[in-house]
Amino acid sequence: MRELRRAVCPHTGRFVVPDLQVFTAVVSAHAKVGDVEGARSWFQHMLDRKVSPNEVTYSALISAYEKVGDAQGATECFQHMLGRRVSPNVVTYNALISAYEKAGDAQGAAEWFECMLKQGIHPDFVTCSAMISVFERTRRWKEAADQLNDALARGILRPSLGYDDRRNSLDLHRSAVATGEAGSRFGINPCLARNIFRALLAQGRLDERTVFIVGCHGDDRLKHTIRACMEAVGWTPCHPLDRRGRINEGAWLAM
Repeated sequence: MRELRRAVCPHTGRFVVPDLQVFTAVVSAHAKVGDVEGARSWFQHMLDRKVSPNEVTYSALISAYEKVGDAQGATECFQHMLGRRVSPNVVTYNALISAYEKAGDAQGAAEWFECMLKQGIHPDFVTCSAMISVFERTRRWKEAADQLNDALARGILRPSLGYDDRRNSLDLHRSAVATGEAGSRFGINPCLARNIFRALLAQGRLDERTVFIVGCHGDDRLKHTIRACMEAVGWTPCHPLDRRGRINEGAWLAM
């Protein structure tokens, strides 16, 4: 932004004026690192320069509040968005719902989820992960299970939920669990994984010979979650050996 303020257009000889895309990028950059004050400051600077934000800008700003679990701040930003007659999209609602999820407010998240549906906006994988997570965190087990079934009915999750009956394996990567996530090597939300484990166990599809493919992602929360699920049903988890005889830390099986 500092360089841009000094930039001169070679065709007109005038100073370059930051536009919507530039301001949105700067707001988004601050949002991604959870710098709410920075995101708000640039957003206000944008308004002062008479540049009108769009749904992408607002979604980025709401995401800044989401990163720090500030549900009230996210809601105020959302209301400001509606006041300027900017229509929210699924990304906007996901950021708002995720803010309530991080704040541990299941009721608030559920209300915004219903509002989203009433507006005709279809939830996606991020939405269902956030909703299941907030119900899990607040020990509303039935609602978490209902949300899983809803995601299945909407085609957000694959009918298999990542389970391969030929290999008796459960792959908990997004590409295996969710539709529209082909090629993704990210692991799913641990709370979603826990619900999938419970659902498949209740169906009798998991047993002590099942291999759980969890990968090694970030702080390994997914790996620790599945280990806890196995231990809860009396299975002793261990890492299998790969083809070269090395320990495969990206998978679990019962000892």
